[in-house]
Amino acid sequence: PALGDPLLAPLICATWEQVAAYCSFVGGRLPTEAEWEKAARGEQGARWAWGHEPPDCTNSNHRFVSWYCHQSVVEVGSYPDFRTAYGLWDTVGNAWEWVADWYDAEWYRDAGDMDPQGPEADCRESVGGPATDCTKKVIRGEAFNTTEATTRGATRAFAAPGIVENNFSFRCAYDG
Repeated sequence: PALGDPLLAPLICATWEQVAAYCSFVGGRLPTEAEWEKAARGEQGARWAWGHEPPDCTNSNHRFVSWYCHQSVVEVGSYPDFRTAYGLWDTVGNAWEWVADWYDAEWYRDAGDMDPQGPEADCRESVGGPATDCTKKVIRGEAFNTTEATTRGATRAFAAPGIVENNFSFRCAYDG
Protein backbone atom coordinates (compact mmCIF):
# COMPACT_ATOMS: atom_id res chain seq x y z
CA PRO A 1 0.00 0.00 0.00
CA ALA A 2 1.00 3.62 -0.37
CA LEU A 3 2.07 5.30 2.87
CA GLY A 4 -1.37 6.88 3.35
CA ASP A 5 -3.40 3.71 2.70
CA PRO A 6 -5.22 1.78 5.44
CA LEU A 7 -3.10 -0.55 7.53
CA LEU A 8 -2.82 -4.17 6.42
CA ALA A 9 -1.48 -7.31 8.02
CA PRO A 10 1.74 -8.48 6.37
CA LEU A 11 1.31 -11.55 4.19
CA ILE A 12 2.95 -14.43 6.03
CA CYS A 13 3.18 -18.20 5.52
CA ALA A 14 4.33 -18.01 1.90
CA THR A 15 7.37 -19.67 0.36
CA TRP A 16 10.14 -17.80 -1.43
CA GLU A 17 8.86 -19.16 -4.76
CA GLN A 18 5.33 -17.87 -4.05
CA VAL A 19 6.42 -14.36 -3.09
CA ALA A 20 8.86 -14.11 -6.02
CA ALA A 21 6.00 -15.12 -8.37
CA TYR A 22 3.67 -12.57 -6.76
CA CYS A 23 6.19 -9.73 -7.14
CA SER A 24 6.67 -10.66 -10.80
CA PHE A 25 2.89 -10.79 -11.33
CA VAL A 26 2.48 -7.22 -10.02
CA GLY A 27 5.36 -5.90 -12.14
CA GLY A 28 8.09 -6.01 -9.51
CA ARG A 29 10.66 -8.37 -8.09
CA LEU A 30 12.13 -9.29 -4.75
CA PRO A 31 14.83 -6.80 -3.75
CA THR A 32 18.44 -7.90 -3.60
CA GLU A 33 19.93 -8.17 -0.15
CA ALA A 34 21.97 -5.01 -0.76
CA GLU A 35 18.89 -3.07 -1.89
CA TRP A 36 16.94 -4.22 1.15
CA GLU A 37 19.70 -3.14 3.53
CA LYS A 38 20.09 0.28 1.94
CA ALA A 39 16.32 0.84 2.11
CA ALA A 40 16.31 -0.24 5.77
CA ARG A 41 19.40 1.69 6.91
CA GLY A 42 19.41 4.71 4.60
CA GLU A 43 22.39 6.53 3.12
CA GLN A 44 23.92 7.08 6.57
CA GLY A 45 23.80 3.38 7.56
CA ALA A 46 21.55 3.80 10.62
CA ARG A 47 21.59 0.86 12.96
CA TRP A 48 17.76 0.84 13.06
CA ALA A 49 15.17 2.57 10.86
CA TRP A 50 14.92 5.47 13.33
CA GLY A 51 18.64 5.88 13.98
CA HIS A 52 20.95 4.53 16.68
CA GLU A 53 18.68 4.28 19.75
CA PRO A 54 17.98 0.65 20.77
CA PRO A 55 14.54 -0.80 20.05
CA ASP A 56 11.71 -1.06 22.53
CA CYS A 57 8.03 -1.92 22.13
CA THR A 58 7.16 1.65 21.11
CA ASN A 59 9.14 1.43 17.86
CA SER A 60 9.17 -2.22 16.72
CA ASN A 61 7.58 -5.62 17.23
CA HIS A 62 10.21 -7.98 18.62
CA ARG A 63 10.96 -10.04 21.71
CA PHE A 64 13.01 -9.36 24.76
CA VAL A 65 14.66 -12.34 26.43
CA SER A 66 11.54 -13.55 28.24
CA TRP A 67 8.60 -11.57 26.84
CA TYR A 68 7.20 -10.33 23.53
CA CYS A 69 5.98 -6.90 22.43
CA HIS A 70 3.21 -8.83 20.60
CA GLN A 71 2.67 -12.58 20.30
CA SER A 72 2.54 -12.46 16.49
CA VAL A 73 2.88 -10.06 13.56
CA VAL A 74 1.04 -6.74 13.79
CA GLU A 75 -0.50 -4.58 11.08
CA VAL A 76 1.86 -2.91 8.65
CA GLY A 77 2.53 0.64 9.82
CA SER A 78 1.75 0.02 13.49
CA TYR A 79 4.79 2.18 14.28
CA PRO A 80 4.15 5.14 11.93
CA ASP A 81 6.76 7.41 13.53
CA PHE A 82 9.54 4.89 12.93
CA ARG A 83 9.90 4.61 9.16
CA THR A 84 13.20 4.41 7.33
CA ALA A 85 14.74 7.39 5.53
CA TYR A 86 13.07 5.97 2.38
CA GLY A 87 9.65 5.81 4.07
CA LEU A 88 9.47 2.04 4.66
CA TRP A 89 7.62 0.62 7.63
CA ASP A 90 8.59 -2.43 9.66
CA THR A 91 12.16 -3.10 8.59
CA VAL A 92 12.90 -3.96 12.22
CA GLY A 93 10.98 -6.79 13.83
CA ASN A 94 7.47 -7.97 12.96
CA ALA A 95 8.38 -10.45 10.16
CA TRP A 96 11.53 -11.60 8.39
CA GLU A 97 11.48 -10.65 4.70
CA TRP A 98 12.53 -12.82 1.80
CA VAL A 99 15.01 -11.22 -0.62
CA ALA A 100 16.24 -12.39 -4.02
CA ASP A 101 19.73 -13.57 -3.04
CA TRP A 102 21.00 -17.03 -2.26
CA TYR A 103 22.78 -17.26 1.09
CA ASP A 104 26.54 -17.69 1.26
CA ALA A 105 28.11 -16.78 4.61
CA GLU A 106 31.35 -15.65 2.97
CA TRP A 107 29.97 -13.86 -0.10
CA TYR A 108 30.05 -10.24 1.06
CA ARG A 109 33.60 -10.43 2.34
CA ASP A 110 34.85 -10.16 -1.26
CA ALA A 111 31.75 -8.89 -3.10
CA GLY A 112 32.66 -5.21 -3.30
CA ASP A 113 31.00 -2.12 -1.90
CA MET A 114 28.81 -0.89 -4.75
CA ASP A 115 25.45 -2.73 -4.98
CA PRO A 116 26.87 -6.23 -4.55
CA GLN A 117 24.72 -8.93 -6.12
CA GLY A 118 24.34 -12.18 -4.22
CA PRO A 119 25.87 -15.44 -5.39
CA GLU A 120 24.38 -17.51 -8.21
CA ALA A 121 22.44 -20.62 -7.25
CA ASP A 122 25.53 -22.79 -7.76
CA CYS A 123 27.59 -20.43 -5.58
CA ARG A 124 31.30 -19.95 -5.80
CA GLU A 125 34.15 -21.92 -4.41
CA SER A 126 34.88 -21.12 -0.80
CA VAL A 127 38.30 -19.82 0.15
CA GLY A 128 40.36 -22.92 0.83
CA GLY A 129 37.49 -25.36 0.36
CA PRO A 130 34.78 -26.76 -1.90
CA ALA A 131 31.94 -24.71 -3.37
CA THR A 132 29.31 -23.75 -0.84
CA ASP A 133 25.97 -25.45 -1.15
CA CYS A 134 23.66 -22.42 -1.75
CA THR A 135 20.39 -24.12 -0.91
CA LYS A 136 19.07 -21.31 1.30
CA LYS A 137 17.67 -17.87 0.51
CA VAL A 138 18.51 -14.76 2.52
CA ILE A 139 15.93 -13.28 4.89
CA ARG A 140 16.23 -9.81 6.40
CA GLY A 141 14.52 -7.65 9.01
CA GLU A 142 14.04 -9.93 12.00
CA ALA A 143 10.62 -10.91 13.38
CA PHE A 144 8.28 -10.61 16.35
CA ASN A 145 10.02 -13.61 17.92
CA THR A 146 13.56 -12.31 17.37
CA THR A 147 15.30 -10.78 20.36
CA GLU A 148 15.95 -7.05 20.44
CA ALA A 149 19.69 -7.74 20.60
CA THR A 150 19.63 -8.83 16.94
CA THR A 151 17.02 -6.41 15.56
CA ARG A 152 19.12 -4.13 13.40
CA GLY A 153 19.25 -3.25 9.72
CA ALA A 154 22.41 -5.24 9.01
CA THR A 155 21.22 -8.56 10.46
CA ARG A 156 20.91 -11.35 7.93
CA ALA A 157 19.73 -14.93 8.19
CA PHE A 158 18.70 -17.69 5.80
CA ALA A 159 15.99 -20.27 5.17
CA ALA A 160 15.16 -22.96 2.65
CA PRO A 161 13.12 -21.36 -0.15
CA GLY A 162 10.26 -23.87 0.28
CA ILE A 163 9.74 -23.27 3.98
CA VAL A 164 6.50 -21.76 5.30
CA GLU A 165 6.69 -19.76 8.54
CA ASN A 166 4.32 -17.48 10.44
CA ASN A 167 7.10 -14.92 10.80
CA PHE A 168 8.26 -14.69 7.15
CA SER A 169 6.95 -12.00 4.81
CA PHE A 170 8.27 -9.90 1.89
CA ARG A 171 8.11 -6.63 0.01
CA CYS A 172 8.46 -6.11 -3.72
CA ALA A 173 10.96 -3.80 -5.43
CA TYR A 174 10.07 -1.87 -8.59
CA ASP A 175 12.55 -0.63 -11.20
CA GLY A 176 12.38 2.70 -12.93
